[in-house]
Order: sequence, then C-alpha cells, then structure tokens
Amino acid sequence: MVLMSRIYKLLIISLIFFSLFIFYLSFFGIKTDRFNPIILKKLAEKEENIKADIDHVYIKLNFLNLSLKLITNNPTILVKNIRLNIEEIESNISIVAFFSKKPVIKNLIINTDKNEVKDLVKIYRLYQNNFQTMMLDKLIHEGTTKFQFYLNFNKNGKIKDDYYV
Repeated sequence: MVLMSRIYKLLIISLIFFSLFIFYLSFFGIKTDRFNPIILKKLAEKEENIKADIDHVYIKLNFLNLSLKLITNNPTILVKNIRLNIEEIESNISIVAFFSKKPVIKNLIINTDKNEVKDLVKIYRLYQNNFQTMMLDKLIHEGTTKFQFYLNFNKNGKIKDDYYV
C-alpha cells in the first residue's frame, strides 16, 4: 500500500513537471544560437547576394500542430550591400522532421520594419532588371514601406503558389 502511494505521488509529480515544461516551451520557448550557422549556410547556398546576421533564435512548441516555431528578432539582412530592415522572421518545422536528418520548413513569415522604397526597387532590379523596373527606379524619389511575406513550403522544400505579401 505504501509503495503504491509513493508510486502515485511520484507519477503525479512527474506529470506536473512535464506539464509545466510543456507550458514553458509553448509560451516562453528556449533561446539558442545553435541554428544560426545552419540558417546562414542554407541562405548562402540558395542566394549568394544575400548576407545575414542573426543574434538568437527562439524555439517554441506548438503542441496542437506538433511543430516547433523558430523565431528570430531584428536580424540584419544585406542584399548586395543594401540593408533590409526586418522586425521578425518566424518559421514552423514539424517535430518529426526536426529529429530526422532532413528537416523541412512548413512556412516562413517575414515581418519587415520601415524600409526605403528606393532601396526595395534596387533590390528588385537585381532580380528583374527590365524597362519597367528601370522606370520605377527613376520615378520613385522617396517613401517608406512596411510589409509581410507569407510563404508555405511543400514536402520537398519548394515554395508553394499560395504565398502572399
């Protein structure tokens, strides 16, 4: 009887600590810089014109979707020496994929801070340098903008067609 009582107490205490741990991971997360080299390496592989500097990544548990939310605040992004002001980058990774050898990102949300429209046109011209972008560059003299990117990825890591800005 005494042994069963101790087992129940131990089980209840373990369940309480596990619940508190899940709660902490869901609302506060863990701050790490472990992902920084991985993120920067993948970015360099995909696009040589983009340089980034990331301080910390926060990992939060999304218990309902069985995924991990990765968040970084105020990263420095340079596209051919043009600074792009970013407030936050958020991404979701499946927990199962996270522990596999090839984690796949489910989505990517980029919230920018205020950026000069002239700088954004210069960045756009790096990828679409045609008559329209040249005229746009000549017509815009000043102004700022703030926007969000929403990108979803398929199982192969390719961007789906349901993205929006």
